[in-house]
Amino acid sequence: MKAIPGNYYNFHPGSHVGQGVGKGIGMIADGLNRALFPEQTTTVLLETMAEKARR
Repeated sequence: MKAIPGNYYNFHPGSHVGQGVGKGIGMIADGLNRALFPEQTTTVLLETMAEKARR
């Protein structure tokens, strides 16, 4: 995040691959806690919307 200070970083965490919503949220929180520090100014945007493709 130091490489993009003062900017927005948008990401989609993907699927919990059958491990359950609670496990998926825990994995996201752990990853963010490892990547972010109080002195950083990058704003993280978590995309939570998913849409299946229509066939």
